[in-house]
Amino acid sequence: MTDSDPRALLVLKPFKNLSDDEILQMRAYKSKLNRIKNISTMPIGANGKSEFINRNTERMRKSRQIIKEQKNKILQSNDISILNEKQLQIVLNDKLKQIKLLETNIQNANKLIPKKIIEKTYSEKNIIQYNKIIYRVHIELTKSEIDTEYLGKVFSKTYINIKYKYLIDTMPYLQEENIPDLIKHFDNTYLNINKRKAYITPFVVLCSIITQLHNSYEILTSYMQSLIKESENKRNDYDISFEDSKKIIDFQPVEILDSIEDITQKLIFSIYTLILPRRLQVSNV
Repeated sequence: MTDSDPRALLVLKPFKNLSDDEILQMRAYKSKLNRIKNISTMPIGANGKSEFINRNTERMRKSRQIIKEQKNKILQSNDISILNEKQLQIVLNDKLKQIKLLETNIQNANKLIPKKIIEKTYSEKNIIQYNKIIYRVHIELTKSEIDTEYLGKVFSKTYINIKYKYLIDTMPYLQEENIPDLIKHFDNTYLNINKRKAYITPFVVLCSIITQLHNSYEILTSYMQSLIKESENKRNDYDISFEDSKKIIDFQPVEILDSIEDITQKLIFSIYTLILPRRLQVSNV
């Protein structure tokens, strides 16, 4: 076999003249030759690859699965004192990996949401109102209750947990892919724009607090801004109905006097409004 691998020369060299490093390299080279031989002589599998490669792939898969199960067993151990040094290192590496992931999530979250929103605090009155609204909407959507005490701690930021697993699992409608359905629910259930704005606010706040829901926060914020704009446009184009026009009071003295039937009330009205004050200092009152 012609081979450009420099380790091929080690096979020709007397074994006693080989250094420890050269012995390792020679054995690795022979192992390579054996693998090539096995690959060339074994039949081809159903996937078009040598049966040797298939067996080796399956062996490695099983080995990785065993290592994974052993690692999970170590990580789930409640008693660290029974772990040896190698097992403790596995736990430490896993925790460091989690911390690094959380730091990355926080950095990404800060890019999405302004610092003033993240650091904002909410009054007890607002938190109670938020809890009531979320509780009501949650029942409408899931037909089940939600822990408002837990919600209150999240809003007050006395309970800080980057995962917020309970809320993530209990409120699937806040996941990014489900936000369009949530918005549709608000549009169909709360026809009054101002009520819709009031009811969407707690969910916007909640999504701003929970890192995993920051993409949902962006969508809900955009929806809320559209509601505000729509409300302003309606206010600018506000028309008074004929029924409401009847409720408008005409403050012209003649009109008011004509609307008062009781002669005593007419007299009192005339004294207070139609006769100018005699004293100069109150003449402009």
